[in-house]
Amino acid sequence: MTRTLVYTDEPMAAIGLASVLAAEDGFLLAGVLDNPAEIAHVAEMRKPDLLLLDMAGGELVAQIEGVRRRTPECKVVCWTRSLPFEMAIRLVEMGVQGILPKTVTGHLLCGFLRRIAAGEQYIDERFFSSAPAHSVKLTGREQQILALVSLGMKNKEMASALSISEGTLKVYVSRLLQKTGLRDRHQLALYRLKNPDSQETTPERNGRMAGQFSAH
Repeated sequence: MTRTLVYTDEPMAAIGLASVLAAEDGFLLAGVLDNPAEIAHVAEMRKPDLLLLDMAGGELVAQIEGVRRRTPECKVVCWTRSLPFEMAIRLVEMGVQGILPKTVTGHLLCGFLRRIAAGEQYIDERFFSSAPAHSVKLTGREQQILALVSLGMKNKEMASALSISEGTLKVYVSRLLQKTGLRDRHQLALYRLKNPDSQETTPERNGRMAGQFSAH
């Protein structure tokens, strides 16, 4: 049984999530919280396998940091309608195993939760698809990763060099493909050679990022 602790400050969402989890095989509800100040403490006391956080009430960064510090074995999943790219990246780097949209059905939500509980990571693609089509501006981290891709380094090697997880690295690479409109890592390497500064360019858009599960 996957012990799941839920946080939401919306009463109807609390009822809905509890009902969905009760109806699905393999889940045991470890509690439903509505006070963010209690999240890390209750997670430490009840030791759930999963913590499902409704992000509607705020970013909850401090609460997630507390859970990761006090209950590192608990897999944290964020449930949200929208999320800025920078915040999504921050959450992944903090060790969040899932960022799921509120638009999925209850059955699909539980399917994602099962896979995350089994050790996979899932970041939905819609949280990384807001880059403007007319220009490309890469962050310092994105420029680092683009340079490593151009050297032909493997994911594990790049992740080790940058002291990040392979799951986080895959998110960055997917983001680079989405921002540049390129199809694969080979095209990214060529793009880096043609644009060594990797700033303010307008490549022809012929690709998009795809959300995916990855081993974590």
